[in-house]
Amino acid sequence: MENRFPIFDVSPVVHYGDELIPAKAISDEAINVRATVIREGHDGLVVEAVLVSPKGVETNRLAMREYWPGTDRYEADLRPTSVGVWHFYIEALSPDRTLSSRTALFPIYAEPDRALIGSWYEFFPRSEGAVLKSDGSIVSGTFKTAEKSLKRVADMKFDVLYLPPIHPIGYSFRKGRNNTLTPTPTDPGVPWAIGNAMPRLLLI
Repeated sequence: MENRFPIFDVSPVVHYGDELIPAKAISDEAINVRATVIREGHDGLVVEAVLVSPKGVETNRLAMREYWPGTDRYEADLRPTSVGVWHFYIEALSPDRTLSSRTALFPIYAEPDRALIGSWYEFFPRSEGAVLKSDGSIVSGTFKTAEKSLKRVADMKFDVLYLPPIHPIGYSFRKGRNNTLTPTPTDPGVPWAIGNAMPRLLLI
């Protein structure tokens, strides 16, 4: 009896084009879940929000309240208790629970607390410890030389250090110094470069 209990305008729901991606939260954060739910006729209606753990186990089921009388708009606060991809769904039932309808599962990604509050520092290992040779060429830094700068970043009170993409950089369509489109053979390119001709990966 799906048509007895239409459920729509569910939130939080995030779309990336045609793809459904997780809404963001942190562990133990109260997530306000809302939906518009109606029932044909004048009989009563029960609306519940259900939280499903990353292991697929139903961990919480809360009655939703109509937070603005007469709007058929319901809400409840769900709380994921650990880091991971959780899901929730909305279920509408008759008061005797013999008829029901439910939505699809909607994902929520609960992250560590640091994802909500913190100072982030982007770190280019090849720039840390790089050496300009007498002939004008540059020897890029390595993870080993970059390690010497970790204390400097920590002393600036940053909480998180993150790196650019780490993968071979294409030769075609690469960029040169100062973002130019005319690189020389010695320019290292950028990690976000687009190119289908790949160099041989050197392990340092």
